[in-house]
Amino acid sequence: MEGTFTQIEVEHEGDYLINYSVIFNNTPPTEIVEGAFALFVDGLDVDASRFGETIVLASQPAGAQTKIQVNGEAIVHIPEGGILELRNISNRTVHVLASVAGADINGAAITIVQLDNDTV
Repeated sequence: MEGTFTQIEVEHEGDYLINYSVIFNNTPPTEIVEGAFALFVDGLDVDASRFGETIVLASQPAGAQTKIQVNGEAIVHIPEGGILELRNISNRTVHVLASVAGADINGAAITIVQLDNDTV
């Protein structure tokens, strides 16, 4: 597989188990912190991969410090040379976090496992 910050090119056609995780907060901070994400293959939304979270807070200042983690999982068929993307599908701007409590973290992660690897 080859990839960039936003896209992963899949070299071998097949069925893949894909897990993802995103840790974020909203920008600008609000009393309602929410986000939703989905996988896309060749620009098409994978319905089974749509996951999201909403938290309603008592005050806006808390929104600046609140962090949400959204996890998703789907089994997806990807053609040879297919482009896989994880996108924010909410109407909110999300800020993917690079650190928590002073420690550097991976604010987004994706795991791709080919399930039918007869050709690899």
